[in-house]
Amino acid sequence: MTIIFIKIVDIIIKVVLFPQKNLILKKKLIKEIGYYYKGFIVDRTNNIYFTINIKNIGDYRSQEIVSVNKIIYFSFYNKTNNRIDTNYYISIFQFQVLLRNIYEEYLLSKGFIMHASANIINNKAYVFLAESGGGKSTITKILSKQNCPSVADDNIIIYFKRNKFRLYQAPIIDKTIRSKSNYKNYPINKIFFIKKSTTTFTKKINNTSKILLLLLKQVFIKKKFDYTGRKTVKILINFVENNNFYFLSFSKNGSNLSKIVN
Repeated sequence: MTIIFIKIVDIIIKVVLFPQKNLILKKKLIKEIGYYYKGFIVDRTNNIYFTINIKNIGDYRSQEIVSVNKIIYFSFYNKTNNRIDTNYYISIFQFQVLLRNIYEEYLLSKGFIMHASANIINNKAYVFLAESGGGKSTITKILSKQNCPSVADDNIIIYFKRNKFRLYQAPIIDKTIRSKSNYKNYPINKIFFIKKSTTTFTKKINNTSKILLLLLKQVFIKKKFDYTGRKTVKILINFVENNNFYFLSFSKNGSNLSKIVN
């Protein structure tokens, strides 16, 4: 039996890989988890928030076909209380779905997932938001060349801790494989809604209603009008009231961009 402990935000997820006759499947999954989640794997601990059991297909009795609105789905896991049971035939992307299912529930109390990129300047996080193709990857590459390391390219976690909102890297396999991603967190200094331009300048946003509407386009909310959606919106309002937001137009040249955003 192999056990891996994964830390996301402040929770520990215990992954138990049961004995498997087909060692190729087991070794492949262990290798992929170790590669994609290297920075999130921690030493053994007793403070377990959730457990994922990965078993032989023969020991996993919950595989079933589910019909929703006449669409047929094949269930690849069972979830009960603080435990998920699945099997070795899942892909690393399905494993990612299981992890996200767990930490999304945890974030409902004090945080959310946001579509954004981010860089570190003077040990603080600078967050950049835009629609797809709006320049999030471009701006983080420019700043990285100016000794401002990138910590996110596409998705981030925002969580309220020690009386302030902090940025965490999301354990998501996106267009850039982030081998240096980890469970560390960073205080947030500024958040920018960005736009590509021929010149570079910033302008502070003071209209909180406008900020909230812009943020709602970039935040992952499962159902905007149920209890969980309303709870996330309340957290967002608190986030808006306690952070600094700006419009940022920037050129691809990006000279001195780090000084301008700072």
